[in-house]
Amino acid sequence: MNATVTIALQILVVATLTPESTTGMLQRYERSGPEAAWRSVGVPIRVSVGAGGTTKDKREGDQKTPIGQFQLGTALGSASSPGGRWPYHRVQKGDVCVDDPGSRSYGQLLGVDTALPTRPDWKSAEDLRLYRRAILVEYNLNPASPGRGSCIFLHTWARPDEPTLGCTAMGSGD
Repeated sequence: MNATVTIALQILVVATLTPESTTGMLQRYERSGPEAAWRSVGVPIRVSVGAGGTTKDKREGDQKTPIGQFQLGTALGSASSPGGRWPYHRVQKGDVCVDDPGSRSYGQLLGVDTALPTRPDWKSAEDLRLYRRAILVEYNLNPASPGRGSCIFLHTWARPDEPTLGCTAMGSGD
């Protein structure tokens, strides 16, 4: 069996002062190859995290931002594409992220990555039109473990330093 190995050449690191902190800093890093040293890129960016702080043991509804290493997925939002090489989906009515642990579609972006089912089996889902610009953090996916948290994004904030429900938010220019 061949395992696929992904070698990161760019990473984002979010740090908070304590696990209870609701603000922190995001720093970008890159390297020229798998054996090259990491170097910081740009200045640190002020961010908000979950109202419950951060945790290694994320649970649906705990308002905590998960701690760990995660890939970034789909870029999306209600605003026009910012341009660049990252594929971007302009959300429209009906595009949701299912946050109901009892649903077969738990944690999925429906209308974006997957077609909307004709008979939804969820009781709650986030309307993706709420996000001006966002990138899915691939936390608890493939397969999703019900109740471990869903619909985690990097996104623009409504107001500086306002805590999120578990995402990481920053200014629109960042």
